Amino acid sequence: MIQSYSFGRMVIEDNVFTSDLKIIDGRVVGNWYREGGHVVSIEDVGDIISATPDLIVFGTGYHGQMKMTDVLENTLARRKIEYIAQTTPQAQRLFNRMVAKGKKVAGAFHLTC
Repeated sequence: MIQSYSFGRMVIEDNVFTSDLKIIDGRVVGNWYREGGHVVSIEDVGDIISATPDLIVFGTGYHGQMKMTDVLENTLARRKIEYIAQTTPQAQRLFNRMVAKGKKVAGAFHLTC
């Protein structure tokens, strides 16, 4: 699904994205804005959680600057929602592997730092 990623740029099904994005049920939600900037809270991913994916892949940026709040991590654990947070170069490869395996996977990707 994700064709390529480089700092600040992701190509998905021939569409170029230059701002943070989420992928939910195979649909791209562009211009993903977080009140906390480099911090992801439960409010930032409520739509992903509502979609009940098998796995959420967080792309934390090219250099891994984006972090998750403890509340978000605890909520995902309590709801038994599996998640993996990796730098965006690693995360986009993992996301594609999981899609290829037929997993119901959602993604939340920070495209820059």
